[in-house]
Amino acid sequence: MVMRCVVSFMVAVWYLAAGQAQDAAAVYQREKADFLKSPASQLYAPSLFKKLDALEAQIKASTDASQTALLIQQARWLLPDASAPVPSNVSRIMGTVKFKHDQYAQAIVYSPDEKSIYTTSRDGTVRQWDLLTGKSIKAWDMKVPLGPMCLSPDGKQLAVAEGYRLAPHLDLATLPQQEQYAVHLIDLTTGTVQKKLTDSTAPVLCLGYSADGQLLAAGTQSGKAAPLLVWNLAAGKLERSIKGIHAIQHLAWSKDASKIYVTNSDRSIAVFDSKTGLQVFANARERGMIYAMALSPDQSMMAIGGDLTDEANTIAIKIYSTKDWKLLQTLIGHQNSIVSLTFHAGGNLLVSASAKPEAAIKVWNIAQKSAVTQYLGHTNDILGVAITASGHSLATISLDGSIRQWQTSQVKPPKTLFQGKAPIWCLATNDTRYLAVGADQSAILRDLTTGKEVQKYTEHQAAVTAGCFRHDGAEIATGGAGDFAIRLWDTATGKTNATLTGHTGVITALVYSPDCKRLYSASADKTIRIWNLADKKQLFKLDQHRSVVTSLALNLEGTLLASGGADNIIRIWRTHDASELRSLIGHVGAITGLAYSPGGNLLASVGADGITKIWDPSTRSDPLRTLSGHTGQLMAVAFSPNHKFLATAGADATIRIWNMNNGSEMRALQGHSDWVTSLAFLGDSEGLLSASVDGSIKLWTESKAFEPLVFGHDQPINYLAMTFAGDLLASGSDEGRILLWNPETGEEQGSMSNHQVGIKSLAFSNDGKRLVSADRDLYLKLWEVPARREVQSFLCKSDGIHRLAFLQGDRGVIGSTGSSNVAAWKLEERLLTPEPALSFLGYERHCNTVTFARDRVAMGSIDGKVKLWKINGFKNESDAELQAYQVAVHELTISSDGKRLLTTNQENEFKLWDLENRKQVHSWTARPAKLRALAMDATGTRVLAAFENNEIVLWDTATGRELRSWKFLIPMNDLIFSPRAKQAFAASAHGVLYRLDLP
Repeated sequence: MVMRCVVSFMVAVWYLAAGQAQDAAAVYQREKADFLKSPASQLYAPSLFKKLDALEAQIKASTDASQTALLIQQARWLLPDASAPVPSNVSRIMGTVKFKHDQYAQAIVYSPDEKSIYTTSRDGTVRQWDLLTGKSIKAWDMKVPLGPMCLSPDGKQLAVAEGYRLAPHLDLATLPQQEQYAVHLIDLTTGTVQKKLTDSTAPVLCLGYSADGQLLAAGTQSGKAAPLLVWNLAAGKLERSIKGIHAIQHLAWSKDASKIYVTNSDRSIAVFDSKTGLQVFANARERGMIYAMALSPDQSMMAIGGDLTDEANTIAIKIYSTKDWKLLQTLIGHQNSIVSLTFHAGGNLLVSASAKPEAAIKVWNIAQKSAVTQYLGHTNDILGVAITASGHSLATISLDGSIRQWQTSQVKPPKTLFQGKAPIWCLATNDTRYLAVGADQSAILRDLTTGKEVQKYTEHQAAVTAGCFRHDGAEIATGGAGDFAIRLWDTATGKTNATLTGHTGVITALVYSPDCKRLYSASADKTIRIWNLADKKQLFKLDQHRSVVTSLALNLEGTLLASGGADNIIRIWRTHDASELRSLIGHVGAITGLAYSPGGNLLASVGADGITKIWDPSTRSDPLRTLSGHTGQLMAVAFSPNHKFLATAGADATIRIWNMNNGSEMRALQGHSDWVTSLAFLGDSEGLLSASVDGSIKLWTESKAFEPLVFGHDQPINYLAMTFAGDLLASGSDEGRILLWNPETGEEQGSMSNHQVGIKSLAFSNDGKRLVSADRDLYLKLWEVPARREVQSFLCKSDGIHRLAFLQGDRGVIGSTGSSNVAAWKLEERLLTPEPALSFLGYERHCNTVTFARDRVAMGSIDGKVKLWKINGFKNESDAELQAYQVAVHELTISSDGKRLLTTNQENEFKLWDLENRKQVHSWTARPAKLRALAMDATGTRVLAAFENNEIVLWDTATGRELRSWKFLIPMNDLIFSPRAKQAFAASAHGVLYRLDLP
């Protein structure tokens, strides 16, 4: 009877979920039909609709109601917002405008029902976002930059302040000054601005409601006015101004509203009596700025973060008892300043977020004093974190302009498959079973589903140190530290097939060839041996390593073998003749683990130096990427079967999951209590096995959580480049990605994303087959465009890279380096010479801008002069000097035919110059707004300019006549003409590309 009730209940739940999925599907179909009827549907690339069609096919095929709901949500997120305003004469939108303010957001809170979030922004708006669609449901425009925000305890009112949130990389000089800084009260039941509190003459830094919602406190920047203000909302007036000499940076009320907890700009915590305004407590000043504060739900603890450090000078989160203000805990793990903190409603979890370049979100188990998981993706300081009451998801905002939602349930707690007493040294899997070998002299084969022991191999006389499956699963190989022999076992019978002898040291690594005909072994005897499994004899002995050979890896085809040693060297061997292809040198400690990517030629290596490196050893000897974040030696590395992720682990007992698309760390998994020695992904990429010195084997799985599909760039686009043929457009953004587009259709043509930080400049070669890029870390990268492949990367030895261009004939690349320098790198044998073949100082005084065209360099200075040079071979020849203005040259550009020069100054006086006779052709004055981007067509007959008022204007250069203008709601960072000047492209701070139709 009980069982029947349980079954009936499960069926009822399934039908309820199925019914909800059907309702959601119907809503989506209505939304899609409305979108297809709108003119906006013509602005998006056909590939977008193909993605929607593919999702709809998955929805129809799905038999899992919960999975169906997630697929429908993905489709709703992917469907563009037809109501988003677009100027006339825009014929293509490349990217998505959903979930984005016009400028970066400053504060974030969840709605009580967790279905939407509210954000404030520097663009002056408060927005409510639907988390099912990514659309803006409601917007309130206050017309002035907004900062802090808080939601009333009953969820019916929003308090929004004019001010800012503190962050290490926030440039306060960019914030406008006001006579008054108001706090706006928004009635969420009516959607109207209910009241405006105008008692602050200083920027508001923080806000907080009392528990009963009757009082509202604001902390402000220090100045003439009192920095702590308290309003009685029922009376609608200021009840108390609490004077002080320091700015109030963060605040929180006690439950009975008798006290206000604050952090001050003098780096201290203080407590004020809300009735008398007297300070009743202040602790000693912290070692470092306080950028974040959070009070636990029961108010027993206060967490603070910022530039605070512990005794070892490590960035730390400090948790104090609010009863006696004793330090309870110090949480270590972030690499950069803590910018945001919030407690989960249950009080057992703390969420923290840090500044760039780390820009990491960590979820801490307070009792365990450790991070449960980590999320990465932002590229600038994270200004705010909000977590739902249920704890299932959290949302973040950042100085990079993005708003993100994360599923906290995405990583499930690990399942312990086995717990023994002896360390486990090696782990292998063939998807249905796993093999574990360890210090107890045994090799054990277990079923992955049931966890039951299938076979136990006990003939080794000492610790078993290596093991692997043959690809058909019919045989395993094990090696140990006792007799130095390799044993081959029949997995059907558990009996020994053969014993291979020859090594004279501990067996450290084993791997079968893909065709199952060979076995490769490594040993502490400094050798690698290749065995013919048909006759069980040794084919080759490789002894070039100068120390213990620690690890082996084979590529998918079995044509290349990688070996790593304690001599810090990785050697790449051709397997057909055992000849060495090349050596990879880059680690400064012993190589401890190697893994080839599935279906590719990428090799990942980890070492005793705690560093992970990614290589393409088939073509080059330098690493493509270096990953750091572990705090000790590494032991294990594994690629996921879909090649999207890389897992690394070692002495810090932490498994880190890396995104192979951009090299960012996605997760930090903690559950082992000692060194993690081995990792193995399951075939579906959703499961990861780990083994440890603590004697355990754990299974980590991902829940099927919703992740919005990415269409275009997620963050601001900084630079554009187009081939001379006009058949390919490249865009580089703050997330370090380069996207390639078909300019006609708006279709994505590929992605190249090995940059770790934002792109600063791009340039195509004259033949369109190569692309050069530079990032903010001064790395120069060369790409083969047809293969979408990076072929070279090196650090530019200068204090900046601003613009790049290929020289005529693709002889090399020229760029502006530093404030007044120009450098050129030769292109030899398809690669650039890392040392410049030409380098010269353009100005003794500061140069504001530089541009290149047709082996010509133009440089504008603060003295109003423009200097020009010609590049002959790799020598610079002085060409001309023009006195363009009596004030500084602000921006300039040369037409691609090298005949026309356009200059501007701070007053937006545009001047067109004929470079053949060094004369000014025409001049005109443009908009009063500050210039953001400038472009001229190939022949110098038309010019486009983008201004800080979000307007783009097109002029005829011969007459200075305005031909067309576009008014956007967002800033534009770069502009480029198509070769025939029929169209132009604008790159936005939203990460969206707009194609502009020209008259």
